[in-house]
Amino acid sequence: MSHPPSRPVCALLQLPDELVQHILTFLPLPSLVTAERINHRLNALVRSNTVFAVHCVDQFRFWHPKHNLRRRLRAPIAETDWRQLLVERAHTEERVSETFEELLQHQAGRTERSEVITGEGYDSKDFLLQQVRTSHNAEDYLARTWWAETLLAQIERHSALEELFALRHGKNDLKLERALACLDLLIVPRPPENLEQVEEHFDRIAVAFLHSPLGQEEEGSRRTSREKALHLARFLHDHQLLGIQPEPDQRGYRRLQNGLISIALCEKHHPSLPLVSAAIYCAVARRVGLNANLINYPGHIYVVVTPDPDSQTDLDNQSIDQAHKRQPHLEDEYYMYLDSYSSSRETSSATLKERLLRMHFPEEVRRECLRPAVDGVKTMLVRMSNNLAHVTEYMESDYTRVFTNLDDQSGFMPPSVLEAATLTPTAIEIGDRDILTHTRNIIRMVTLDESFDSYSYELTNATTNFLDFRFFSLGTARSVILPLLSPDTDGRRRLEHTLIRYAQLDAQPRTPKRWSDTIHISKDPGRHPVYRVGTYFEHRRFGYLGLIIGWDVKCSSHEEWIRQMHVDDLPRGRHQPFYNVLDTHGGQRYVAEENIVCLGRWQNEHREGDEVAPVVPDPGITRRAGEWMKRWDPMLERFVSNLKDEYPDD
Repeated sequence: MSHPPSRPVCALLQLPDELVQHILTFLPLPSLVTAERINHRLNALVRSNTVFAVHCVDQFRFWHPKHNLRRRLRAPIAETDWRQLLVERAHTEERVSETFEELLQHQAGRTERSEVITGEGYDSKDFLLQQVRTSHNAEDYLARTWWAETLLAQIERHSALEELFALRHGKNDLKLERALACLDLLIVPRPPENLEQVEEHFDRIAVAFLHSPLGQEEEGSRRTSREKALHLARFLHDHQLLGIQPEPDQRGYRRLQNGLISIALCEKHHPSLPLVSAAIYCAVARRVGLNANLINYPGHIYVVVTPDPDSQTDLDNQSIDQAHKRQPHLEDEYYMYLDSYSSSRETSSATLKERLLRMHFPEEVRRECLRPAVDGVKTMLVRMSNNLAHVTEYMESDYTRVFTNLDDQSGFMPPSVLEAATLTPTAIEIGDRDILTHTRNIIRMVTLDESFDSYSYELTNATTNFLDFRFFSLGTARSVILPLLSPDTDGRRRLEHTLIRYAQLDAQPRTPKRWSDTIHISKDPGRHPVYRVGTYFEHRRFGYLGLIIGWDVKCSSHEEWIRQMHVDDLPRGRHQPFYNVLDTHGGQRYVAEENIVCLGRWQNEHREGDEVAPVVPDPGITRRAGEWMKRWDPMLERFVSNLKDEYPDD
């Protein structure tokens, strides 16, 4: 009698459950769905929380705080439905992807679609980072990367603004180093570290100090707080975490990166202003048990280390005479001062007093300058605002690009930062004058003690400017800026109306402008526009480079502007085509056709021939072009328009 053929044995099913689960974690999500339908055992293993927990962590690096991912990972794995969490996150990713594609394809509704994406916060960050790394061979790489970077910056700025304005309302105990990290997020679209990574970086520095020879106490002896403070300063200087290190290119003191704490923590040759150096020292000092603060000293930033308020001993472990300490003119005897920017040695209080005396300050002011700064974070933010004002004056151009070498030579950098550094260009782009101005305005809003109701006009104008520049999203304006004004006031209603009107204008369909229609619109059939959207040109009279992003068959500006710019004095006057253009500094201008000199082969018969050197667009224009353009076409030497709703023929 013949026996039925034996079924082949599946080698996978011969393994213990733990090994099978580990193997399943390497499968993509669609394959997991297939695997769970094979048999009961695989179904049970796939549906186990372990597999989906690993997928949540491996598939998505960034999570919205609402998910409490860190708490979930510390808790027993059974407490979270990881499968459901992964499904929800995958749906969010799909929704963000669809919205982003619609944003690229249609002009109308871009602000609303941006709000949908930024509203997901860090849940959309993984997808946006993928778009930032789009290949230059892609059909729309300029548009894709520009919008992704803009939305990433809006997400980071929303987080930063929430924390800074919570400080204004007294709703949080924001430390100076975190406040400075918030300013980094306002200035830099993608700084080396986000807020949580900055905190982790400081934790790692503190642990490294405590385990170093400078931080360890000798057996049988107890180090004084004064000794500990001096050893910490030496440790931070030895690891190039304080001050501006000498470099071959002799970077200037006023360079913008010197005021960014995230770059100060991550760059190989550490640059930082005294305020940033002092903030770094105080952040680490607090983590190793020292009571260190900044003093509001004129002209320079110093650190003051004081005994704990409840301590019975001073910085040298000597008993404190409390009655003696309470005398105002003697309190600084229990303080020690450090110039953390310049030195690891103690600064004499007598030296600081003598300088103040030479400045002819009253006695009470001199005492106040030597105490820990009152409302210290706000005070130091105002000083940082002044630093940014000086930076703007010293900038070589309206825009700067900082080339920074992220380096972990000290071993303190969080692993997540090192991993991201391998995916991020070494050039961290910062420095628009407009962005610095916006950041200074934000600092003013945060540190202003009086009500904003009397500044409602200024606030409305500033918010409109922020939105036009895409500094933050409409959702941020509604949730962070609008609550600055009291309910049921004219100022609040005015700003609400402005935001509603802004959204309505964005949602309106664009009226198409076709070349074939311009012959009928123009008084003279020969005066329809010669150049199209995407043309790269040089201004005939002033010589600056530009990009055409729109056109009118004749000057459509108001009469006052026409008189002021002497448009009627031009050879072709106001009835020639006029063009909306982007210049090399990111500004927009309105230019008469007679002043346009096309630089590319397209629409330029003088550029024909193989011997002509290729045109390379200015980096300042390329950097901003993605808001309106898909890509640069090297064959035609023009930008490819992404404004097809409004200019379908261009």
